Amino acid sequence: MMYGTKLLDTDMDLLAASLSQKEVLVWSLNEHDVYVLVDQGLILKYDADAVIIRSTKYARKTKLHIRDHCEFSVKFKDEE
Repeated sequence: MMYGTKLLDTDMDLLAASLSQKEVLVWSLNEHDVYVLVDQGLILKYDADAVIIRSTKYARKTKLHIRDHCEFSVKFKDEE
């Protein structure tokens, strides 16, 4: 995880990020077992298995991320 972020590990955390329209960072392990940023954007929908993000990293495409394979976080405060 990146310093200065809060891990979203419960449904309530994801709901709060979704309702507040906070930009969510999506992390996944690479082949060296190191977390890398794979996407970022706004949560459109989530359930027990996946989170759908409207990406701000990839030209606002909608992407599905499996919760078992990814971690989600938000920045503590916006960078200026």
